[in-house]
Amino acid sequence: MLPSLENSLESPENVHTIESISPEASNEETVNNKIDKDLQSVLRPLNLMQAIVICSKYRISDNKIKPHSRLYNWLGFTLVIAFRILSIHKLLTSNYPSNVSRLVAFLYMINIFDFVFNAIGFFLNSYVNIIHRYNNVWLVLKLQHIHRILNINSKNLQMLIIYNWISAISIYIVFIMYMCYISLFFPVFSVFGTIVTFSTISFDINVIHALLLIKLLRQTLRMWILKLLDLKNTDTVSNDESLWTQMFDAYKNILDVYKMIEKLFKLMVSIFL
Repeated sequence: MLPSLENSLESPENVHTIESISPEASNEETVNNKIDKDLQSVLRPLNLMQAIVICSKYRISDNKIKPHSRLYNWLGFTLVIAFRILSIHKLLTSNYPSNVSRLVAFLYMINIFDFVFNAIGFFLNSYVNIIHRYNNVWLVLKLQHIHRILNINSKNLQMLIIYNWISAISIYIVFIMYMCYISLFFPVFSVFGTIVTFSTISFDINVIHALLLIKLLRQTLRMWILKLLDLKNTDTVSNDESLWTQMFDAYKNILDVYKMIEKLFKLMVSIFL
């Protein structure tokens, strides 16, 4: 049975294309939207990390995952526009003292670069949240389907859960430490500037979110390989067609999830490259 499975995996007709998934199709697949607590534990720090700056991809309540309303996504987009306007105002109205140090002047130039750099990232993130709001939920449901096939539970994901919480908390700690340093050594920075600077963290958060999703998918693929090897070495189930069919189904879904992550985050992550 294993050789036939390997042949199926290499067959071109079994490779799915994510481009064919529309918001309407994704909406149909999100009807059965109950999320297991094990997967919730992995996603909770990622969702909370984004919710603080109003850029989360979905909401989870009563053990169910749902796409955010259009109102939420457009509110996030409106805040992006507002903070970009405030950033322009801050750059244009700043009065630079004649004896300003070269370091401070350099920091002001960096602010101009950051404005352009982050603005692109913000608009890309808003695009993903608004246009692909159903696909964000579809991605999570696909992951859950794989986890159920492979019997992945919180015990298998314990280190990843801890890593996600550390990542989610660390980015805010680093920001707070950075702003404390700026306030102490560069008093020209105001509270207004701090608020505007805080808005830029949402771009970094979304890139971290993408990287942590890839880490989750790698862990899922690792569990798939371990189970495949276990089935291969177990004589009692080697002829059970249904088990190999499930493994093939899990593999196809892993490919689908990878392609969806690439579709949703490729442009955003490429800005860093």
